[in-house]
Amino acid sequence: GCVRDSILGRRPNDWDITTSASPLQVKHLFPRTVDTGIQHGTVTTYEHCLNVAILSYVWAEKLHLPVDKQLLVTGAFLHDFYLYDWHVKEPGRWHGFNHPAIAEMNAQEFLHQSKEVTDIIRTHMWPLTFRNHPTSLEGWIVCLADKTVTVWEVWQSFSQRLSGKE
Repeated sequence: GCVRDSILGRRPNDWDITTSASPLQVKHLFPRTVDTGIQHGTVTTYEHCLNVAILSYVWAEKLHLPVDKQLLVTGAFLHDFYLYDWHVKEPGRWHGFNHPAIAEMNAQEFLHQSKEVTDIIRTHMWPLTFRNHPTSLEGWIVCLADKTVTVWEVWQSFSQRLSGKE
């Protein structure tokens, strides 16, 4: 955002605003606005992480898996804690490969998360990050839930475009 860019001495490419208007009202007034953190089509990173956390928890419950549910949900919710807009292209940043390590670092630095949580975060993109595979049942669940939710979100976005409801 503009504050970050200004602090870093860069010319801001966008401007953050605070308003009581709904997102739809803002988009109507300013058609060129971009929703912050849009992930896979039409959901925000927050919504994506929440969906992954919910699905991970539901799978653990329904399948009676012997997991630490607090660890599972925390790792799921923080798996994409990378704190940048991945749509903004920067030289040398390959989001799919690099964001797990950045999210892991942020979880340690800002939230002081345990090694068990940061292992889930670091390994959630396996097999893309083939050297970093999940080492716990919680990690495997989050890894698979992330892929499942991503496919669903992309499908939802694609379906909305086809039906003209975007």
